[in-house]
Formats: sequence, structure tokens, C-alpha cells
Amino acid sequence: QTIVSLEDDFINDVFGKSLVRLFSGRDNPMPNWLGILIVAIAQSSAEHYHSRLRRDLLKQDDNLGDMLAFSGRGE
Repeated sequence: QTIVSLEDDFINDVFGKSLVRLFSGRDNPMPNWLGILIVAIAQSSAEHYHSRLRRDLLKQDDNLGDMLAFSGRGE
């Protein structure tokens, strides 16, 4: 079981403070399906972001390796 708050950085990075404002002050709890959807969207967004970071890092590493190989110096 995972407990996630709408105020967690994990959620705020994707949705900002809009979810907190939308659901604050309500007497009824948020539906379970909506919470699952919010976490799934935030998780997918974080996975895409970190995948892009890893891909860019590998490209930079390849470029650096090519430049060092061209200069005749070893890594």
C-alpha cells in the first residue's frame, strides 16, 4: 500500500498546486479511481523525464568519447 499526498513534490512537479486548491475544503473524500489516475499520470511523467535525462547523458558521453578519440587522448 502506498500513501501519497496531493502536496508531495512527486505530484506537484506534474500538476502544480492546482490539485490542492481543487480538493481542499471539500467534505467528500476524493474518489479512489481519481487518486489512482493522478498517481499513474505523475509516475508516467517522471519516468519519461528521467528516461530523457538518461538518453541525453548517453549522447553527451558518446560525444565526449568521440572528441577525446579524435584528439588522440584517452578517456
